[in-house]
Amino acid sequence: MQSTSAMLERALAHGGEVEYRYADAMDEEALLALGDPASFDAVVSNMAIMDMDSIDPMAAASSRLLKPGGRFVFSMLHPAFNSGDVRPTVELDLEGGTT
Repeated sequence: MQSTSAMLERALAHGGEVEYRYADAMDEEALLALGDPASFDAVVSNMAIMDMDSIDPMAAASSRLLKPGGRFVFSMLHPAFNSGDVRPTVELDLEGGTT
């Protein structure tokens, strides 16, 4: 898995008109320091929400930082895949296999 800094460097290397920024998503003040209220088109959280103790700081800051009509985009691991013990039980049952 890549570190946050490696992911940011890779994104920056692609150039374009996107401005990337990094802040601790559980520190509302650090997030609010990223810019003026209602100044962002989008907030992106990639594979992080499921590992956060609280998403409240990020949610509160995002609602203040996003422009009207702005987007909050997130990806996360489905709870069914959060364990190393995941087995395709339904698929095995449907195919006549054993669980």
